[in-house]
Amino acid sequence: MSLPLSTASAASFWSRVLRVVSRVPARTLRWPLLAVGVWAAWACDAQPLARPTPDVVAVDQQTVRLNLDRKLDLLFMVDNSSSMSKLQNTMAANFRVFMDVLRDPTTQELPDLHIAVISSDMGAGRWSSSLADAHCNRPGGDQGAFHHTGVKPVGCLGPDGPYIIDSYGDKGERVNNYGSGNIADVFSCIALLGEGGCGFESQFGSTLAALEQDQGGFLRDDAYLAVVMLTNEDDCSVPPDSNLFDPRDMTPADQLGALWNYRCTEFGIACDQPLPHQTPASPVTLTNCHSKEDGVLLRVSDFVTRLKQVKANGSNRIFLAAIASPTRAADESVLPVSIRSTSINAGTGTVKIPELAHVCESLSADPGIRLAEAVAAFGKENGLFAPDICNADYTGPLSAIGKAIIPHLNPPCTKQKVAKKADGSPHCSVQDETKGSVPVELPFCNGIDKPDNLPCWHLVTGDKCTDGLQMKVERDPSVHLSGVTTHASCEVCLPGVTSAGCS
Repeated sequence: MSLPLSTASAASFWSRVLRVVSRVPARTLRWPLLAVGVWAAWACDAQPLARPTPDVVAVDQQTVRLNLDRKLDLLFMVDNSSSMSKLQNTMAANFRVFMDVLRDPTTQELPDLHIAVISSDMGAGRWSSSLADAHCNRPGGDQGAFHHTGVKPVGCLGPDGPYIIDSYGDKGERVNNYGSGNIADVFSCIALLGEGGCGFESQFGSTLAALEQDQGGFLRDDAYLAVVMLTNEDDCSVPPDSNLFDPRDMTPADQLGALWNYRCTEFGIACDQPLPHQTPASPVTLTNCHSKEDGVLLRVSDFVTRLKQVKANGSNRIFLAAIASPTRAADESVLPVSIRSTSINAGTGTVKIPELAHVCESLSADPGIRLAEAVAAFGKENGLFAPDICNADYTGPLSAIGKAIIPHLNPPCTKQKVAKKADGSPHCSVQDETKGSVPVELPFCNGIDKPDNLPCWHLVTGDKCTDGLQMKVERDPSVHLSGVTTHASCEVCLPGVTSAGCS
């Protein structure tokens, strides 16, 4: 039975950079791989990768990215403020598409999954007990706790535990904590959070609260982490001692303005033009708006830094996505925003206040300016901002997010030419290592279809790499690996090199 390196050793791959060596003839470039087993991925960094002999050098510094891990921890931050029920239902109805994208196209098997759901409710800081009307009267709100009970359809069964597990047992068998049901249906049970959350959404704060505490082993050192946010408003996370939600200010004449979401806009973003504090007589257009990083709200930069620190073995093992309201046009120019007048009941009567104009009125969706900046900080490989919150169907954005995660889960591939030894075999070295033991060198397979020198390795094309070579380790399927790490490195030919092994 042919097993890709991913399933053979719970693999995790990342790049190593070759140092520049001057005045040395260019021959080949090393292609390093690292497959991480049960113990923590960072432990592998302390030891050098196995090197094929002879050692080689390059005249230029190059990096080959080969990130892989079939373990995936998925955290969904679902806005549970008012006007969100329809959007939650849309996501739940389309979630099966997301799962199908993650399936192995050959075996239809899902990655080794942990899936958790949290809300956007972190209360209203020191003023929570005074804000029952805004559903913010619970100090700390949900505090990033996983939702696995609570608001869900009658007869709907969630997982047996705080989050969904669809993983592997000790003998390599598939196990889960939700029985014989479909994983998409189980997700729907815990993702329909309703609209009872605080109206001052804390998407950033809730995410950090969820991941910076231990919640039943959800986060795994050797798993890729993906955070997906579904929200129709921008982040309004504040420091714990913030006065931003002081209910004693009720009208635009007060220092903080009316107790309304516009406070998050006025004190959370900056634009080319000053944001009006008083109610405008006619709509005001603001251009080039961005997060106001003065500390009144949780800084986007601080959120990004803390989120990247969640994974001790590198921020390149974290993916951030958001399904939210658009902030940029098709040409990537920043969309202007509009401040208009609206009327609210301020307790003493109806007053007019400023508010951010909605992107789509029917869903009360506002531009996700701070959200978009946070996603952008993770780069195109590890972030995706889907400006599709106003759509009636989330098949597109969920598929796009799944497809963006897939490259981090796929088997290791290289498009470069691998050098050959004198006997014609690939110039690679592959080793199995158990923590504390001497590494064991694995042989090159003596046959492609049915090698009899298992465990062994070989390079293949046309399997899960459509345009390149894939490293595969062949193992006896009856043998279950535990705590084994596989190291591999190959020599790859630099363009134009015609020396031995590359001609």
